[in-house]
Amino acid sequence: MEYKVIRKKRKTLGIKISAGGELFVYAPTYVSIKTIENILVKRKEWIEEAKNKIKKYVHGDRILFLGKEYKINLIKTQDKNINIEFDASKFNVYIYEENSCCINDKIKDLLYSKHKEDFFHMINHRINILSEKMSVKPNKVSVRYQKTIWGSCSGDDNISINFKLALAPLDVVDYILIHELCHILHKNHSKEFWMAVQSFMPDYREKRKWLKTNSCNLSF
Repeated sequence: MEYKVIRKKRKTLGIKISAGGELFVYAPTYVSIKTIENILVKRKEWIEEAKNKIKKYVHGDRILFLGKEYKINLIKTQDKNINIEFDASKFNVYIYEENSCCINDKIKDLLYSKHKEDFFHMINHRINILSEKMSVKPNKVSVRYQKTIWGSCSGDDNISINFKLALAPLDVVDYILIHELCHILHKNHSKEFWMAVQSFMPDYREKRKWLKTNSCNLSF
């Protein structure tokens, strides 16, 4: 089992599998390699299951990004660096065959570094429209790449949206925006909160169901 150990000042050992399927072990400085390998053996079944759940892009796959669908073209090259060109209709991924496990990470890095601002502008535009309709106004809006939550609204009415939603349909993105804007009115998930959400999006339950069903696909 191939893995990479990253030593940190921490008390516990952590295991992480990247979007490309690479296994990382975050370990305290005093933990031996033998101890690490014993733990990996015990977690072998979980590790294999987690790796099998990771989407691996292949030639011809399509990515939904900012409400539009793009085709992935994998082009083999002798250059060991992975290069990606993103145009109006497709991703051209120039890749050395042995680096295929890194495609997901590279696509994620490209989209996040070069197109985070595009997503941010789209989110801001939608929030301006929805805010006027809902008679609320956030203090600040930001976009982050987060593992677990789709969005958040702080006590100061600062709204943060997960960049993974760039892969979701626009009506699902609107549901998250309405959800967080409703938190300006209700700082909880009370009955009144959900009534407010429903008043602005009567079919919000369908969007919640879509997110629960497809959350594993909203990953680069």
